[in-house]
Amino acid sequence: MAGSGSTREEGVMGGDGSGGIERETLAVEISAEVADELGCEPADLPEKLYHAVDVEAVEEAFSGAIVDGEISFVYCGCLVTVAHDGSITVSRTLGY
Repeated sequence: MAGSGSTREEGVMGGDGSGGIERETLAVEISAEVADELGCEPADLPEKLYHAVDVEAVEEAFSGAIVDGEISFVYCGCLVTVAHDGSITVSRTLGY
């Protein structure tokens, strides 16, 4: 399924009703989605997530009253986009 991209639609919204994204769950979900796109296990990813993005900053960006928006970054050769609703989209970047 190389290059096909993947999307996690259900999101990783906070369970406390705040509408924020849960940081630990977000980090696990991003790693799982990228690993799925690359055809490996999350533990086998060649880069640590914290080298690519400050997951706490992403979580905090969506913890307020943001109605719409997304944050994108490159991680392990994949373009990762996290939307305000917690959905995650992953696609390989050129050259990988």
